[in-house]
Amino acid sequence: NILRYPKKTIAKLGKLAQAAGVSVPTATKALAKLEQMGIVKEITGGKYGRTYCYETYINILNEGVEQPAG
Repeated sequence: NILRYPKKTIAKLGKLAQAAGVSVPTATKALAKLEQMGIVKEITGGKYGRTYCYETYINILNEGVEQPAG
């Protein structure tokens, strides 16, 4: 299951839909729910070519790492 065992921490909406075997609108709805739950985060800020990151992995990778100021 692609959503249960992600292989990448960052992926584009179209690729996620394709990998899950669902339409883009279905993937969009699922990702919106996952974003509300704090599981994924949309990182492009646009309407098209949206890219999502698996926020939990990113947070684990950033533990103990100082973020640049500014």
